[in-house]
Amino acid sequence: MEDSSIEYLEQFIGKKWLESEFKKVNTKSPTKGTGVPFVSYHPWVHYMYEIEYSMRRAQIKGQDSAILGPYYFLLDYAGMLLKDNINYIIDKLDAQKRLRNSNQFYDLIWELETRSMMTKLGAEVLFVDPNSGRTNDGLVTLDKHTIDFECKNKILENDMYKTNGVFAHVLVERLGDVESIQNKIIQVECLSARLEDIKEIVHTIRTKLDVSDYVSILGKYRVRVLTKLPFSTPVQNLINRDAVYQVFIIKEVKKEDFYKTNSPSEAVKAKVLFKMPEPLYELRNLDTVLKKANSQLLNGGVVFLQVPYTTFENARVTVGKLLEQSFSHILGVKIAAIDINFALPKGVALRSLEEFVLSPTGTKTLSQQEIAFFTSKMAFSHLIPLNSNSEYK
Repeated sequence: MEDSSIEYLEQFIGKKWLESEFKKVNTKSPTKGTGVPFVSYHPWVHYMYEIEYSMRRAQIKGQDSAILGPYYFLLDYAGMLLKDNINYIIDKLDAQKRLRNSNQFYDLIWELETRSMMTKLGAEVLFVDPNSGRTNDGLVTLDKHTIDFECKNKILENDMYKTNGVFAHVLVERLGDVESIQNKIIQVECLSARLEDIKEIVHTIRTKLDVSDYVSILGKYRVRVLTKLPFSTPVQNLINRDAVYQVFIIKEVKKEDFYKTNSPSEAVKAKVLFKMPEPLYELRNLDTVLKKANSQLLNGGVVFLQVPYTTFENARVTVGKLLEQSFSHILGVKIAAIDINFALPKGVALRSLEEFVLSPTGTKTLSQQEIAFFTSKMAFSHLIPLNSNSEYK
């Protein structure tokens, strides 16, 4: 992928519009108490903050280059899909409006990805004109037989988990200069975190954790010093503690060594544990999603359903049971879970799970060739040459 993909996406959405979205955050920030969850902002806003953080981190460590994070990959990938499908998007103004919406952005990208995946595997795929009166997303032709398809995206179900993850990273960064955590193992507990609360949490820890081993903040955060554990306790032992979601190590570097690589003065200042709800493993309202798709596939067709990676197994079993009961217009559901993971210093790692769940109607209607096509591995197929022996999972 090249930077030109991001630039292409920026031009299509509108550079001035994106700049105005970023300005909204600066003038009305969640950290200033407006109550708007940071995760709800447009992915471009996340990308801008991510770039700023990556460059600052590289500068502090004296590095000539910065490792770009998951939002860089996401937008670069989205730009590539947009370029790949631009000539097949019938209503480009509608597409622009959807890409400007922080939720519909992901829905449209999934539709573009679905077309790219099937096209790479040899099918002829067209989108339906949104103003034509047809209710499904597109048509795929396999050996002169055309099948309707509908895309459904449920990845935003994991919002709370993602918000908690962002919260943990930002809080640890803000705790870097707090002296009251020196040589301590700190445990932070909450159910649903908000970035708006970080300022108050840091202030409380700074002023009260020196005189008390436990503080309750805003009635929803509990911060305690694990005094019974020696500071030398290995990280793996901390991770294995009951309900611990993440463990962060805060290191301290002397100012004179800021721009040195592998600074000899680097030392562990504190260890911070987070006890938060685990990622979502069970999707809600899948029956509602399939009912909607069933009503849109009036001629019968296939549903492409994207779900959070952690919910794949639950989605696979639930969809199988639901298709046995009803939904006569759905021939099958292609379930895909694509995970974008980011960890320093490795960068972005991708993995996917997928399965085609055939319905009783599909068993009678689809040919063996068509079933084999929808069953085949599709995720990332448009990124890998057809003659490649590379494995991806």
